[in-house]
Amino acid sequence: MLLAARVVLSWRMHVRPIRRVLITVGFLAATFSPVWAQEWVPLEKKEVKERRSLLGGGSQWLGKTSGKPARLKGLPEEMGTKLSYFSARIGGQQTWLVIGSPPAGSKPRTSPRFIADTDQDGDLSDEKIVAGRKKREGGWLFGRTVDHYGPLTFKPADDADSADVELTFQYYGADGLAASPAFERAGDVTVDGQEYHLILSDGNADGRFDGFYGPSKKQSQEEETDSKWTVFSEFDAISITLKDARPAAEDAVIYRFWDTPPLTKTLRLKDVYYHLEVKPDGSAIRLAKTDLPVGTLDVGCADAYLTLFSECGLQELQGSGGKWRLPAGRYVCWSLGLRLTDEAGVVWTLQGSGDTGKLGEIVIEPDKTVALKMGPPLKVKTEARQISGLFGRNRYVSMGLTGQAGESYSHGAYKNRWRLPPPKLKILDESGQVMANGQFEYG
Repeated sequence: MLLAARVVLSWRMHVRPIRRVLITVGFLAATFSPVWAQEWVPLEKKEVKERRSLLGGGSQWLGKTSGKPARLKGLPEEMGTKLSYFSARIGGQQTWLVIGSPPAGSKPRTSPRFIADTDQDGDLSDEKIVAGRKKREGGWLFGRTVDHYGPLTFKPADDADSADVELTFQYYGADGLAASPAFERAGDVTVDGQEYHLILSDGNADGRFDGFYGPSKKQSQEEETDSKWTVFSEFDAISITLKDARPAAEDAVIYRFWDTPPLTKTLRLKDVYYHLEVKPDGSAIRLAKTDLPVGTLDVGCADAYLTLFSECGLQELQGSGGKWRLPAGRYVCWSLGLRLTDEAGVVWTLQGSGDTGKLGEIVIEPDKTVALKMGPPLKVKTEARQISGLFGRNRYVSMGLTGQAGESYSHGAYKNRWRLPPPKLKILDESGQVMANGQFEYG
């Protein structure tokens, strides 16, 4: 018996450049040769009143541990009996956090108690129990109410010279606990007559603001988006917007989805690169114009789009016939896909589904072209398995789409941002007769 599946995809696209991406941040491991240098610009310390995004501001997602840590002691009885333990990396040290029960006799929807090992000595007997408060995140329509705690200041008891780390915590119940910077550094910089508002976040929770991002082999090999994102928590973060721009203005959004990408050592403003220097305490920043060697990435597909991170920061690539000039360096592919607009103006999108294949890690060398063909023709891979159940044997068939670079795609295409129904399946015998029909499901 033959398992047959035929998929024919034709991609044509009118390429239009991305207008919204004005700024990227980056660092190049080449010799730094400043052409123009700016004076130090002061940055003020400001309280973070609202997190702008889970993909920004240095938030760390913390999962529950399997049980009470062996080295943790002194837990107050007032915390109750229903306890959840969490571990965070704060100031370079493993730090324990505990969510307990709401106070006895409290009203419904009262936040549970919270306690943290702020002096990082493994003893909670000298710590104060923190009362939480309910706080809405993400708006009233699609948001949710979470338990909010802090700000709390962390400082090792045995290291008086270490920097203070100030954090707030958001408890999402079964979904876990998030740790976020309680304060950030903010200020305005003027470059070539244009003012920008800049925010620095202590993304790696070490009390400093000069933790610059660099791509790693580990991050390039991760297939799951959450795992790739976890790597960013090892570095600080930066946010840049046009000063006084109207929120509705298209060019006011610099990074689109990435409102606070990881901090890197070079800033690009309107195709001009600037070396970035930051005071360790985040009190000041300055820029110096520099020239960087560049190479070319050619993916051989005019309809491709990619999001890359590197020592040259965030690069959102689309158009240009699938061929782009990029600063030399090592790049990690965050996401990819195919997008075309047909003659009727309908936008068709096929998103990547995790595995980026040969595009996972890309090295651009000066004055050289890296050719990594991606996209169609796509290969269809099916896998069949048989499971015995209550009503007999059931047969399940899964399907995957793979491009020329070994990158995988979701088998559900989008039409103008609306996902199409999953494809259907026919099983044929050796003579081509239909033996069974099936319908794939998303999941």
